[in-house]
Amino acid sequence: MNKDKKKYKENSDQFNLEIKNLLNYYKENKFDIAEKLALQMIKKFPEQQLTWKILSMIFLQTDRVDKAINANEKAVELNPKDFEAHNNLGMNFQQIGKYDDAIACYEQAIKLNPNIPLVYYNLGNSFKEIDKLIQAESNYKQALSLKPDYVEVYLNLGNLHRELDKLDEAEKSYKAAISINPNFVEAHSNLGNLFQKINKLEESEKHCKKAIELNPEFSEAYNNLGVTLQDQGRLEEAEDNYKKTISLNPRHADAKFNLSLLLNLKGELVKGLELYEWRLKKKIPTARLPNKKLTWDGKKLLLGKKFLVYEEQGLGDIVLFYRYLPLLEKLGAEVTFKVKSSLHKLFKNSKSEFKFLDKFPSDNKFDYESPLISLPYLFGTEVDKIPASKSYLKADAIKISEWSEKLKSDNFKIGICWQGSKISINRSFPLSLFKKISMIPGIELISLHKGDGENQLANIDFAVKQLGPNFDNNENAFIDTSAVMMNCDLIITSDTVISHLAGALGCPVWLVLNKMPYWPWMLKRQDSPWYPSMRLYRQNEINNWNSVFDKIKYDLEIILNEQRNH
Repeated sequence: MNKDKKKYKENSDQFNLEIKNLLNYYKENKFDIAEKLALQMIKKFPEQQLTWKILSMIFLQTDRVDKAINANEKAVELNPKDFEAHNNLGMNFQQIGKYDDAIACYEQAIKLNPNIPLVYYNLGNSFKEIDKLIQAESNYKQALSLKPDYVEVYLNLGNLHRELDKLDEAEKSYKAAISINPNFVEAHSNLGNLFQKINKLEESEKHCKKAIELNPEFSEAYNNLGVTLQDQGRLEEAEDNYKKTISLNPRHADAKFNLSLLLNLKGELVKGLELYEWRLKKKIPTARLPNKKLTWDGKKLLLGKKFLVYEEQGLGDIVLFYRYLPLLEKLGAEVTFKVKSSLHKLFKNSKSEFKFLDKFPSDNKFDYESPLISLPYLFGTEVDKIPASKSYLKADAIKISEWSEKLKSDNFKIGICWQGSKISINRSFPLSLFKKISMIPGIELISLHKGDGENQLANIDFAVKQLGPNFDNNENAFIDTSAVMMNCDLIITSDTVISHLAGALGCPVWLVLNKMPYWPWMLKRQDSPWYPSMRLYRQNEINNWNSVFDKIKYDLEIILNEQRNH
């Protein structure tokens, strides 16, 4: 054996011995010793890529991601064809939120070796983080084609399908994960959460409890169980589960938010609205957090102060809590409301002095700012102190007159709406339930409904007046709707923006509610502390709308008989 070969073998043997020691120290969690040995080895064997890969793992274990990135970049430099090094570097970038860099690394790893399911899984996760959901789905499916029992992929694919509102596919993915691993805690918990969303509450409860049985310390399962128990009306049990979640994870924003909804529903607004501020720290917050320097405490004087309020949540919430803006104005604030432009005309009819924007201002020359639904908390709202004037919005006078001519008749005119958005399963009911009401002599039903569910009008065998293709068919929302409402004798509606608009206009409105409604409607009461002109009709049992409409029909007949007798 010549001298060069002998020296190479000696170096190789020495390197293999030291790398074995290095791995042993790493496995024994002796990271300080492992790091020193790795650095010594790099000096002795500078071209050995494996040392850099192990050093990157040590840095990760000791929470030094930036140094792990540097080590993995060196590993890639030493061997650009090592797909594993590219994948590891991608995982480092993903960990610190540099998703574009992570994606580039994963895609390079796939070019080098297109048959590794882990890389597709990682690539899917990175695409999901930047809301490129179709690309994420494609990569998850590619991972499963290579490894059909890849249980973690099924879990994340289920989560993705839920975000895409592909609920049947989400259910299949979670069940696939559970069939592969019956003890997969997260899959049981997420399936329970999905069943709650589609109103299969008993199945939801079963899977949440299974997750807790498998891991009594898994906080997310208690939170999911609380939601499904609340939907069943088991409020004390729901509250216990939210509190258990918080005891396991005191920073669990979603559990604190859910507890706030329960307390608000019970009318405990002081505690509830304080906890409701956690909505801004949820996994998916409802609005941006206000700048700490610009946060109003509800006490400081506002005379001459410039106050920016910005919309959040749905259209109904915007209308409901708009009532608080005049309170700021009464305290002397110059109010600017950032809200979608389609609502500007509706709100300007209320003759306020507010300024309206549809985008956040670039100059930010404000003294205070707040998301809209923080205002009830900042004003210290209690049930008996809700600012509930008879009306705080106005319909356009010219439009009222125009619709008066179009709707002229001696009938008792009822504006109706039966469905909110597609995801509002519990708040919607079939249009067909209005049939018995339509048969009352002298009744005329007028559709105020637009969007999802409007196609039900083509499949009914009773009369509902439709207002034509030009009804609110422009950039300004609810201008025709509000004018039509002012020409109706009554509004009967599901829990959607129509109910809030009718209440804000001061129109007589009967709101049809499921057993466990949205928190502002609270429990048991037949009136609303938010809207003096509103009457509440509640389910006695989940999914039973028929008894609610029987009561509505009975009350309508009494009103019409009284009118005829006068």
